[in-house]
Amino acid sequence: RVFLGNDSGLSHLAAAVGTPVIVISGPGDPTEVAPFAQDVMTVKKPLYCSPCYSNSCYRKDHPLECHDLVSVDDVWDAVYTMAVRGRSSSSRA
Repeated sequence: RVFLGNDSGLSHLAAAVGTPVIVISGPGDPTEVAPFAQDVMTVKKPLYCSPCYSNSCYRKDHPLECHDLVSVDDVWDAVYTMAVRGRSSSSRA
């Protein structure tokens, strides 16, 4: 079981109840806005304009590129990594 969400309150709630969380991060800094818990992974692509914490993107050439660069494959890789991590920790118990 894993919660997949953006950098919002629901991701924090899932982490608070012990659910593994994968956060798709936008323009914010994941070290500041991602849930603080053991089983949290962040999917983010680095950009020169990030972090910006803006409600609207100032870039006219490619607005919200921070969202667009995260691919489905990036997210699936995180899900797979989290699943493998979960299996290895449960097999040690």
